[in-house]
Amino acid sequence: MRLSDVIGSLDLSTFPQIALVIFLGVFAAICIRMVRSTTSDEMRAASMIPLQAEECERRREKKS
Repeated sequence: MRLSDVIGSLDLSTFPQIALVIFLGVFAAICIRMVRSTTSDEMRAASMIPLQAEECERRREKKS
């Protein structure tokens, strides 16, 4: 039995259901990670990333 035979025998409504299950699984995993593992120090460090990038660009401009 080839893969094309297996896919061909599936009903077309199966594919959106599989995609929905994958999406919900990934969404749930991201939500759980956000709730469980974020500490205030981690959040503070992540919030400073854009500012650090701008500061690095300013330093490069001053050196030029």
